[in-house]
Amino acid sequence: MKLAKVTLCLISIFVLCASAGLAQEPVKDQVRCYTTWDEAYLYLSFRVDCPDVRGTHTAPNADTVGDDSVSVFIETDGKRSAKITPACFSMTVSAAGGAQYFAGSESGTLDPLAAFTFKYGQNVQGTMNNGDDIDSGYTVEMAIPWSLMKIEKLSLGYKAGFNFVVRRHGDKGGFVTLSPEVKTEADILNPSKWSSLVFANYSFGVATTNWDKVLSAKYLTRAPLINGLIGDREWHMNTSCAIDLPVPEGFVYEAKFPMQRMAMAEYAYNLQGDKRKTAPYNVANADVILAVAKNNDSVPENVGPWASYDRVQWHKDRISAMVAAGVDIVLPSYCGDKASGAGYARKGLDCLVSAIDELRSEGKSYPRIALSLDTETSSCYETIRSFYQRVPAEYRAMTQTGKPNAGRPACIVAVSKLGTTWDANTINSCNEQFEKDFGCSLVWMATDAVPDGSTGFDAVCGLGPEFEKLAQGTSRNASGRVRAELVSSNADWDALVSRNPEWVLCKAVDQLTSAGVAKFKGKHDLHATFLSWNLPSVLASKQFAQADVEIRNDGDQPWRQTDGWALAYRWYKSGRFFAESKVRRPLAMDVAPGETISVNIGIATVNALNVAIPDGSYEIRFELLRMSDNKWSTALGDQPLVVPVTIGKLPEWGASWLSCKMPVMVASGQSYTTIVRVRNDGSETWLKDVTKLRCKLYQVSEYTQDNPTQNAEQVAAKDMFAPLMADCKPGEIAEFKLDLKLVGLDKKPIPSWTQDADWSYQLRFDITNGKQWLSEFGMPTLNRVVDVFDTDYGPRIVDCDIPKPIAPGKTVDARVVIRNGGVQTWDRKRTRIGYHWYKADGSEVLWEGMTTPLKMNVQPGWPIVALVKVKAPDQPGQYVLVWDMMVDDNWLSTGPLSRGGDVLPVSVEVK
Repeated sequence: MKLAKVTLCLISIFVLCASAGLAQEPVKDQVRCYTTWDEAYLYLSFRVDCPDVRGTHTAPNADTVGDDSVSVFIETDGKRSAKITPACFSMTVSAAGGAQYFAGSESGTLDPLAAFTFKYGQNVQGTMNNGDDIDSGYTVEMAIPWSLMKIEKLSLGYKAGFNFVVRRHGDKGGFVTLSPEVKTEADILNPSKWSSLVFANYSFGVATTNWDKVLSAKYLTRAPLINGLIGDREWHMNTSCAIDLPVPEGFVYEAKFPMQRMAMAEYAYNLQGDKRKTAPYNVANADVILAVAKNNDSVPENVGPWASYDRVQWHKDRISAMVAAGVDIVLPSYCGDKASGAGYARKGLDCLVSAIDELRSEGKSYPRIALSLDTETSSCYETIRSFYQRVPAEYRAMTQTGKPNAGRPACIVAVSKLGTTWDANTINSCNEQFEKDFGCSLVWMATDAVPDGSTGFDAVCGLGPEFEKLAQGTSRNASGRVRAELVSSNADWDALVSRNPEWVLCKAVDQLTSAGVAKFKGKHDLHATFLSWNLPSVLASKQFAQADVEIRNDGDQPWRQTDGWALAYRWYKSGRFFAESKVRRPLAMDVAPGETISVNIGIATVNALNVAIPDGSYEIRFELLRMSDNKWSTALGDQPLVVPVTIGKLPEWGASWLSCKMPVMVASGQSYTTIVRVRNDGSETWLKDVTKLRCKLYQVSEYTQDNPTQNAEQVAAKDMFAPLMADCKPGEIAEFKLDLKLVGLDKKPIPSWTQDADWSYQLRFDITNGKQWLSEFGMPTLNRVVDVFDTDYGPRIVDCDIPKPIAPGKTVDARVVIRNGGVQTWDRKRTRIGYHWYKADGSEVLWEGMTTPLKMNVQPGWPIVALVKVKAPDQPGQYVLVWDMMVDDNWLSTGPLSRGGDVLPVSVEVK
């Protein structure tokens, strides 16, 4: 059987949505060959630049036709015959992992030989068979036994015929070869046109200087590890050789930043089903708002006091159901008009943030938050600013921008009800102001029909001919923007999959959404979704900096510690591989499908040999690495996270706010432990006790249509301070622990806030190095909105064992598990537990149920089990029993401060 001909093509390049902002100088692709040898093997390795790696053959001793591959040809007798002889041998390794060995015959052919003594390995610098991205290439290593080439002993100075051929998938007969005399497929099988391989002893003076004679230096210590990874000290650089590969005319390499595939869902929350709360009662569109998969079948989904934007647990149940359905991002329908702000919009958003706070502290998955902007009721930028001031940075849905700020993180704005033409100037103006206020830009998505003449949107989503036309004009391949789709019914899922969008927006979430999202995201054994990251934008040479990367396992298989999964990264420049890094951060736990893990990883601006990476612009490419076989996740079909960074001079004084752990709702005059994490992004070490965190309190006016400006006035309250407890070097993360207590200068509690006020309280955190404050350098403070109320008893009613069913009118005993989640002690003389009865439709049957006093004082954080009596309604039927707590004859559920679990609704049958 003759050596099969393989075709090669110049690859058509598709630039992903966020390419580098400035065009780069054209560079040539290359293949670099390394050789060495010992008494048993001839060792070869190849680093092949390739912007679109493809291959399907993965087995040894199998045909590799059609794959990106490297073929090596050896003529062991060195006679340079004009045709193949029995002294000729060849080995081909595919980028996909397949390999085939060939031996020459008397008839002049290279025939496949089933061999099992050769060794080989390959590794892809990118994603296999993915035309949406730009790969850097792949590496191949081979070890061919001399015995397989019928050589008993190799002597120094031995000269063999040698050539290698690089093929790219489907190039219609093309190839690239070491020997310039090899121009046709027939020439490939003509050893007289090959180059020579000369075997020399190890010496620093040995060097390959031209294509006609490649020198191979003997390995005297440890032979290369044939695993597909070309280590910095494995191969002799001075005996390597390189040849250019063709690049399509006009093509330039640019940094590419893969778009994370995300499912979004609109989140209406203007439902207030508790008439006894001071928050305005509103049950409009309740059926639409409640149309979400149930998180717990025992929890009623009808309108009742448990269903309210003013209750944290209601948000927890809804967003947990969305996460279970596969939703990554919730889009609260936030209205900036005066009536909505004083009603549901601001307080409801604060309760949503509190719900995510609690889910995170419980170690549960939670969605990120982006803005759904209703342009009929809201002024544009003022509403955006108001929304994102209430959503902490760590909970914002982040994506990556396109040109000119390619790869930088950005917040998302989904715009609906576009009644008038939008132009790029409006969007650019908002982007510039948002950059000043929040330190990042915006990505704009239109969720409705866009009026003729509108420009500047990064994505347009929807189904139907009008959306299809608009999407073609704003899709990734056309202009570097995001491809998004709208799902209004379950039938839409099949239609959108073929269009391969990055984002999908669900108009509603139900119990069938999970299957639809699974179709959209596809089935993958390995799929890591990078949810958030906080790398410095500038790093110094030879610096070590800490960063947090949050990753969710969206694949079908767990990431097991026994497989050695780690978060790792490599350095790229203008989209091309630049340097390996030795940093490997093993995952601290098994991560099951659907689970999220936060990894703190060190970024070292050196290569694997600890040599400094020169100043300039780079990309850090994060991937999972399976250390059991040194396989990068991109080689296994996954997408990386690519983040742009600059290596250069640091400012003397700089910082990045990473997170602030504090309640959104607090009681005036009470103490709350607040933890602020901040990274030292300057060049000077922060000294302990000298470096301090300060917190000031402000009243910030809310945007209303008749008052579009936002004013901030400092409150006459006591400033709070926290010293740095240990020195913090450049790049390290400092943690400040602050006792947050909101009192006036007279040490009395400050006035409480009401949601109809035209202002909000805002905490502003700043840092001093002992000489100047961070804000004095023009750097932003950390600002957090805080809702201040009179009390915080924080009941969390965890569970009960009420008998089911109950006979009509019967009194039964029940045990109720309660935890004090607040900051105030429950006085047994003032605190009672009781209940209310409702019909299944949410209508009230009995408000003042039986109450039982506590038998002991309960400190913050303590749990108790209370034995209580419950009397069933007199009439048979389906009811909802709502557990509640009372302090000083006031039911805590009616107060303005809400915590998850402050009421516990339980479905009960009375018969």
